[in-house]
Amino acid sequence: MKTTQAIAAAIKLTTFETGAWRAQKLNRHESADVNARHNTADAAKVIVRLTDNLSLAALYKLHAEAYAEHRRITLPSVQDGLRVIPCGKEFEHSKIMADFGRKHSSLVSDFLADYDAIRNEAPLKLNGLFDGRQWPAKETVASKFKFSTRYLPCPFEGAWGSWLDETAQAGQSELRERLVTSARHLATVLNGDGKLYQSALDNLKEVCELAGAGFNLMDDPIIARAASELLAPASQAAESLRDVKSTRQETSAKISSILGVLNLA
Repeated sequence: MKTTQAIAAAIKLTTFETGAWRAQKLNRHESADVNARHNTADAAKVIVRLTDNLSLAALYKLHAEAYAEHRRITLPSVQDGLRVIPCGKEFEHSKIMADFGRKHSSLVSDFLADYDAIRNEAPLKLNGLFDGRQWPAKETVASKFKFSTRYLPCPFEGAWGSWLDETAQAGQSELRERLVTSARHLATVLNGDGKLYQSALDNLKEVCELAGAGFNLMDDPIIARAASELLAPASQAAESLRDVKSTRQETSAKISSILGVLNLA
């Protein structure tokens, strides 16, 4: 098993932050009116969508996609907002995030270019739901947008030692869960009559490869063996399995057998 110092030397800490101006706002006057009509204290809240601008909507979606990718190629720590990544993998992470970052900047630029016009049209479009206090100056809105990543070396001395031990355990637990969940899913799909998508195979293959690329922080032999043995069935093409029931069932049984032998079923 790796020492705490060895684990610290093998990983980096990473943060990922996004921010955006939110176009859904609480209308206090309308909320109070609804509650008064129904004789309730604070049961109703009227949320107004100030704009359905396409660039802003696309930006919210982009942030969610970027966060999913961030989680895919990192492991958790025991501190919110801070995740870990094996040394060397930060270059792949940085490249992916840089691509998202460029798209983020483009969408922000497009939205801000339209903002004054959107704000000027709002009184007519929103009618009685318009509240000028919810429409700040463009400079204030611009300051709400953020997209940043950061990579830091991992300390191990003092209190960091116990923090790192707990973080390594959390990382192992998540990796094991991802491996077992994707393997079980593939085995279930293969054993049924439903359509087999390539993504079911690719998802398992990806986790197997991550386990062999430094994500097995504590060199857990069970995770290492499972990932090694599951890689072969996960590397098949869906087309070669999709319509051959016997092959599907054999592959499903093999996956289940691997999980069973390693007490991961």
